Amino acid sequence: MEIKKVHAGLNKCVVKLTGRLDLQGVGEIEDDFKQCYSGLEGELIVDMSDVAFLASLGMRMLMMAAKTLNASGGKIIVAEPQEVVENALRISGLDQVIDIVDSVEY
Repeated sequence: MEIKKVHAGLNKCVVKLTGRLDLQGVGEIEDDFKQCYSGLEGELIVDMSDVAFLASLGMRMLMMAAKTLNASGGKIIVAEPQEVVENALRISGLDQVIDIVDSVEY
């Protein structure tokens, strides 16, 4: 799993994830992912166009970001998820707390 910060500012951070958000993948990026939204007061946009699989631990990681951001008035947005990832988000109900959009605008 790989994480790349594409844009960072006070009100918006854009990160691109590549790989599989399973046990190993989450373990590889979780600390770096937390740093992306720590202190952020706006939007965390997560480009998931290159994420091929989303396990429950990956969903947990996204939910923790959503809770932290919501508490400070911010939000998390998942952009361009592959069909299997989007289906997992919708079936789990995470689409109720995490916005899902079709494109990323850096």
